[in-house]
Amino acid sequence: MIRRLAGLAVVALLVCAAAAAEEKGRRVSYPSGSETVSGNLWAPGGSGKKPALVVIHEWWGLNGHIKNWADRFTTTGRAALAVDLYHGIVATDPKEAMAQMRAVDEKKAVATLLAGLDFLKKDARVLASKRGSIGWCFGGGMSLQLAINAPDLDACVMYYGRPVNDPNELKKIKAPLLGNFAKKDQSIPPEAVEVFERGLKAAGVNAIINEYDANHAFANPSGQSYDAKSATAAWAAVQAFLDKNLPVKTGA
Repeated sequence: MIRRLAGLAVVALLVCAAAAAEEKGRRVSYPSGSETVSGNLWAPGGSGKKPALVVIHEWWGLNGHIKNWADRFTTTGRAALAVDLYHGIVATDPKEAMAQMRAVDEKKAVATLLAGLDFLKKDARVLASKRGSIGWCFGGGMSLQLAINAPDLDACVMYYGRPVNDPNELKKIKAPLLGNFAKKDQSIPPEAVEVFERGLKAAGVNAIINEYDANHAFANPSGQSYDAKSATAAWAAVQAFLDKNLPVKTGA
């Protein structure tokens, strides 16, 4: 009997250890309407609810750069679900990236992001009650779209993503928003950022808009436009924003 109880205790310890183990980019699947979609999950170890982020890739797809971003959030005590809106395809040249981005059905993409939020709330490894989103370029615009469509979102971060200027659409945003843009961005120039900022103000959105003396994609160290000074400053702004709106604490 003693041996049997000891065996059960070992099993219980192993189960607890598995439940508390850190997730490092495990591929996960979850329902989105009638479809099954996939992404990669990072989650700090330990029990209790964790604040979490839906991480949305650039026009290249879910590549190593975005996975590194998702992994970075675990070091801050947050979980991260890197969604895959290209269904496993990763572009390697601008022509292919443009084709993949244009092929995205925005309605289905938003549904996938909403499903990701639901996954982070219900999955036993996360159980997040505080959830945010972050994206870059194409993903920055999709992070904004998620904020428009998810009234229970707690924080939205967008890096040089496509703005929405209609105050009636922006009024749907309930989450605080942080936008990081580039002054030398030719696709989203400062004039466009100014119009976006006015729309957010008219809509009453709690928003912080930062502009850096850099080019589009300045935060991607694998790209030619990477600007270390601007990327570092933007990351500091992101951390301060998340510490306020997605704090890491028991029951977060």
